[in-house]
Amino acid sequence: HDLLSQRLANNAYQQEPSFRPKFDLGAIPQGEGVDLHFESIGKRSLLRDEAISLNVGKAKADYERVIEWTVGTSSVARKYTGGGEQRKNEMWDVLRFKNPFQFPMTTAPAMVVENGRFNGQRTAYWTNVGEEAVLKVTKSLSVRAIGREQEDSKANERVVVDDKNYTKIYLKGELVMSNHRKQPIKMHIRHSIKGVISEIDGTPKMTTREESLESVNRTQDAVWTVTLNPGEERKLTYKNSVLVYR
Repeated sequence: HDLLSQRLANNAYQQEPSFRPKFDLGAIPQGEGVDLHFESIGKRSLLRDEAISLNVGKAKADYERVIEWTVGTSSVARKYTGGGEQRKNEMWDVLRFKNPFQFPMTTAPAMVVENGRFNGQRTAYWTNVGEEAVLKVTKSLSVRAIGREQEDSKANERVVVDDKNYTKIYLKGELVMSNHRKQPIKMHIRHSIKGVISEIDGTPKMTTREESLESVNRTQDAVWTVTLNPGEERKLTYKNSVLVYR
C-alpha cells in the first residue's frame, strides 16, 4: 500500500481522530506552541499560469489491516437508557500504522493503492512522530454483521438507590458476524454496553467511561479481537442489567 502519498499542507490544522481502544502517549516531543508544522521547500520561482507540485517526504511503514465494526445503539438500549451517545452501526476496512517521518503528519487527504490499483481515499488526521495513525479505506460490504438486544426472561426487580425507586431490567444481546471473503480477516469489534454486565463471551478488553462513573448505569466499552476464516460465522453473546427510574 502506498499509504503515505499524502500532501503535507503548510496550513494544516489538528483534528481529533476517530475512537480508539486506547491512547498512545508515547509520541516523540516536537516543536513548541500551537500544533502547526512547516516543511521548507526552499525558494521557488513561477511564471504566470505555472503550477508546481513537490514531494516533501517519503518513508515506509509496517501496517496492520483490520476490519473495524462499531456496533450501533439498539432500539432496546435507547428505550431503557435514554439519552447520551447514540452510535451508528458501521464497518470499515482500516489500516493502522505509525508515523515513520521525523516530523508530524498533518491533516490531509490520503490515497490507498494496492498493486497499482486505487483502493480508497480518506482524510488522515494529525499524527505526531512515532504515534499510531488509523486510516479508514472503504466500507466493508463483504463482511456481514448484525447486533441484537432484547429483554431477558428473568423477572424485573425493584431497587432503591439514593432514596429513589428504580426497576432493574435484565437484557441480553448477541453480535453475529460472517466473512464472505476468500481470505481470513482480523476484526476489531467495538460495543458500548450500559449497566452491569453479568456474562460476556470472548474476554474482550473492557474500559469504563469516566463520565459515567456517577451514573446508576455506567457505560463500558468492550473491544473484541477475532479472526474469521473464509465463510466462517461467529456469534458473541452477553447479558447485562440496567436501572430505569420509575
